[in-house]
Amino acid sequence: MSTSLGYAWIQTELNAPDFLGEQQAWLSQVSSVQHLPGGGLLVPARLAPEANWLAQALFAIKHEGVRLDYLAAALRRVPESEMLAAFQATPNGTFVRKLCFLWEAFHQRALAKLDDPGVTAAYVRMFDPASYLTGTSRRNPRWRVDFNGLGDIAFCPIIRKTAALREALSRNVLAKAAELAESISQHLLERPLSWACLSETEGSFAIKGETPTQDKNALFAKLLDAKRDREQPAGQGCAVPHGTKPFATRRLGRAGPCSGGVFCICDHSSLHGRQWQTLAFFDSSLPRSVRPAAGGLLASPLGGHAKT
Repeated sequence: MSTSLGYAWIQTELNAPDFLGEQQAWLSQVSSVQHLPGGGLLVPARLAPEANWLAQALFAIKHEGVRLDYLAAALRRVPESEMLAAFQATPNGTFVRKLCFLWEAFHQRALAKLDDPGVTAAYVRMFDPASYLTGTSRRNPRWRVDFNGLGDIAFCPIIRKTAALREALSRNVLAKAAELAESISQHLLERPLSWACLSETEGSFAIKGETPTQDKNALFAKLLDAKRDREQPAGQGCAVPHGTKPFATRRLGRAGPCSGGVFCICDHSSLHGRQWQTLAFFDSSLPRSVRPAAGGLLASPLGGHAKT
């Protein structure tokens, strides 16, 4: 039996670079699981899992927390029959249900011959809020697992609440920043916001290696300035409800005045699996025949950064 266990065993079997550092589990002559200061574990022989992908993944998620990268690599190597047998042995087990949920997610299909697992246990969170920063609750009724990560299963940053992070969070910096903003006049707040819009405009054009005219630069900055308020109703600004038009680009025909006489038309499209919002903008004082040429485009993934 290898002396490395859990995620360290998976890492060794994959012949992968060491991304675990001190946070590794090792077989040791101890009577119970011992937690080391750096995050590692010392494990007695009686608790050591068998040297196979599923047993090591179960040990890891139970004793070492959730690392989706290592679990994905391990579970993709677990045969369907083994995963099904592990579930049937303890159908309401907390950790086996988590792995069944992840197995189906990583294989992108359901376990065969299991239309209804019949789980009766209470919902279990994938990430313990006491140990991780968590996101929106997304319940899976099949396995009664609450996936509460910061992202979805395809991209989910994992942030542990270390002692340093807990201390930083206790300062409540965002609340203090909000208090400071409320104490400053609107006029003074507009100055850094305007500068930020102008800086973003210059950076966006620089990505394409372009040097925009002063007028185009100003129009682009005005549009960015108008986009700050995402809650503004359609027809009264740039903010348009995020529609979903899968695998097609369609003109919605929604147009509305932005700041300073600038108008925009909003499109929604799907590209590479992401929803994009495209804004065509122009000066309302220009003739209609020259508006598209005089304006510009702002294409951004919904909730992402702007690109031109």
